[in-house]
Amino acid sequence: MGPADSRSGLSAAPSDNVSAQAARAAGAPASVSLLVLRVGRTSYAMPVHDVIEVVQMVATTPAPDAPAWSSELINFRGRVVPLIDTRVRLGLDHVEPDLSTPIVVMQIGENAAGLIVDEVVDVVSVPQDQLLSPAPATPSASLLTSVARLDERLILVLDQNRICDVSELSSAAAAWQMQP
Repeated sequence: MGPADSRSGLSAAPSDNVSAQAARAAGAPASVSLLVLRVGRTSYAMPVHDVIEVVQMVATTPAPDAPAWSSELINFRGRVVPLIDTRVRLGLDHVEPDLSTPIVVMQIGENAAGLIVDEVVDVVSVPQDQLLSPAPATPSASLLTSVARLDERLILVLDQNRICDVSELSSAAAAWQMQP
């Protein structure tokens, strides 16, 4: 599977780089493809190029010595992948996931992590000039790269390096892999 889950009908345009180059050549602003997620009542997004796959909830294993927002691990195609409870990470109450709960598996450098979200909504293309810096007073501003303005909607774009403290997650995953 590609950057989005074909079961949900979401997919990114395969020629995003080509279309961005063509848009720049024609004088139009470049755009970025974002996977739009819902967490609580808020729309969040992340760049499609960081998404490995969207899967449904699977069996999890408790993670030793992990932060409260990442207390579970999954086996994703033979890789130990830490899960991030995005609700808890963003300061919302934990909601017990069920088998239909989506996990957005994303690439973070050499590592992967899974974001547990309430819903995967859409893939959208946003012009670069519509990506604004988050105001310091924006809730969870430290976990965002930008705010995307799309028509009348505002979508908070997550910074995967900040939402996932890779050093903490890597040590938890490594500890789990060493257990017999």
